[in-house]
Amino acid sequence: MFRMEASFLRPYMMLSTTSPTTAYIALGSNLGDRRAALARAISEISARVGPVTAVSTIYETSPLNPPELQESSQPDFLNAVVQCSTLLDPFKVLDEILQIEIEMGRERAEGLRWGPRIIDIDLLAVGSCTIATSRLRLPHPEIQNRDFVLVPFAEIAPTYIHPVLERTVQTLLDELRMGSADSFVRP
Repeated sequence: MFRMEASFLRPYMMLSTTSPTTAYIALGSNLGDRRAALARAISEISARVGPVTAVSTIYETSPLNPPELQESSQPDFLNAVVQCSTLLDPFKVLDEILQIEIEMGRERAEGLRWGPRIIDIDLLAVGSCTIATSRLRLPHPEIQNRDFVLVPFAEIAPTYIHPVLERTVQTLLDELRMGSADSFVRP
């Protein structure tokens, strides 16, 4: 058994790593051969985190531009979400996806958030696990605010229930669409 501190919802959570857990991982790329980068990331996730059991359609999306960048200063992203079955605890999953990013050439510019990247891999959720540490927050704290995550996520797991918000991914997507005229996702 693995014990982790979660500062919200539950004081402590036990997660068994003896039976597979479903993990949901978001992928994005806006530099180089974007499709090849996503394909390589999916292959690496399958080899290092656990077998990929579902892959969403790949969507082209406008970038989120931080204040430091001009609106048109970076190319559009390709985004997808994958589902995999893993025996790894969430912190080990995070370690593996960060290592995949490094090996694929991801550079994190100091002080630049949401900048261009060859690959971006975000851990969205691991089963119904909730974690809030300085290193990892699960579920990802921005899922409900990002259509470029919710659209592909809802495609492969519409009935997944967000363990904090207690609503399905499809419901979160519907709520986001009702509350915003802006969409980053293009079919």
